[in-house]
Amino acid sequence: MKTIFLFSDNYPYGSGETFLANELPYLAQSVDYVRITPMWANGDKRQNAFANVKIEEPILGFNPKKKLRLFMSGVFNLSPFISVIKELRAAKAVKNHANCSIRKKLWKIFTSILLTRSILASKNFKKVVESMTSEDLCYSYWGYNTANALALMKKKNHAFPKSISRFHNSDLYHEAKGYIPFRNQLFDALDMICTISQHGADYLTGIYPQIKNKICVSRLGSGDHGIQSYSKTEEFRILTCSNIVAIKRLDLLANALKQITNKKISWTHIGGGPLKKQVLEITKSYGDNITVDFKGVMQNSDLLEFIKNSSFDVFVNTSLSEGIPVSIMEAISFGIPIIATDVGGTSEIVNQNTGLLISKDITPEQLKDIILDFSNLDDDKIQQLRTSTREEWQAHWNMDVNYRKFMETITNLN
Repeated sequence: MKTIFLFSDNYPYGSGETFLANELPYLAQSVDYVRITPMWANGDKRQNAFANVKIEEPILGFNPKKKLRLFMSGVFNLSPFISVIKELRAAKAVKNHANCSIRKKLWKIFTSILLTRSILASKNFKKVVESMTSEDLCYSYWGYNTANALALMKKKNHAFPKSISRFHNSDLYHEAKGYIPFRNQLFDALDMICTISQHGADYLTGIYPQIKNKICVSRLGSGDHGIQSYSKTEEFRILTCSNIVAIKRLDLLANALKQITNKKISWTHIGGGPLKKQVLEITKSYGDNITVDFKGVMQNSDLLEFIKNSSFDVFVNTSLSEGIPVSIMEAISFGIPIIATDVGGTSEIVNQNTGLLISKDITPEQLKDIILDFSNLDDDKIQQLRTSTREEWQAHWNMDVNYRKFMETITNLN
């Protein structure tokens, strides 16, 4: 294989897509060249440490979330319009899997068309695609946006290289977005569909049984940064790490902790978002037994260093939707047990060896009781759980093992 053409959302700009940053060294070692093309650029550009990795110019020169700018770019160009009629038939077929009105589906189809046409009209995109050969591999890190445009290009070009895409959460589950347009055309174009969880693979084959033979499960993973130094204290130390947005439901945890008055609790959160003020407002009613420390957004390297040099009793995830959270992979790599909602593929990483899986419909009262029960585990049980948590990570979520296996799979793609 000559070159992997990798299409990202924003990487190497900003601090996101850290799992892609983890995968990149393995890609660079596996092929002659890697060419990364971000859909757009937001934030500072990270340093490229690999001589055989080239960062292309972003496809779009604007934030695709800006509706007016997207409209102007998507309408006023010469790219072909995608069949809306065909997509409406597909939308009807997945109505039971997307809690989404026809009006909302139409809007999502429309905005997806605008974005796809904007990408197709991009000079930077055309330049990269035209340089591909049949010996290369086209790899979209996300199963939408740029992937849809690549699917259209492949349909027109019989010499287009083999194509694969990962599917995580928001690009996989209709429920996460309400509805994801143009699935069939994308799946037809892909030679391999790589979900990060078995749950994701089962979900797709349940709706699109025709793609079963194209699907492979390729788990992500986290690096080995050692085991967290731990000693139990009378204070129960909770760690959370996520964007502060509605789907993550930090307000659920905040309201659960509000009901605890007879136990010392410290809650540390890493991450920012639009609902930070509302969540912190809930914490203002806490008694003196609870301390809260919202540290904001951290670079992944700083986050991992902070966790390693701190001591936490449990990592909590109360999300309504997930693929398999990388934050949980990182937490269990340090031996930190987990309390997490049973959504998406979370049950594949949270089990009796790593902690406790809870219902997504849990109430603050029920979560409060679970946290108190967890905090009252005896020393032997805690140590046993922390040991088995680390062992589970080593067996299934070590990125060195998982990414090497993935490289072998994609470089041998027939």
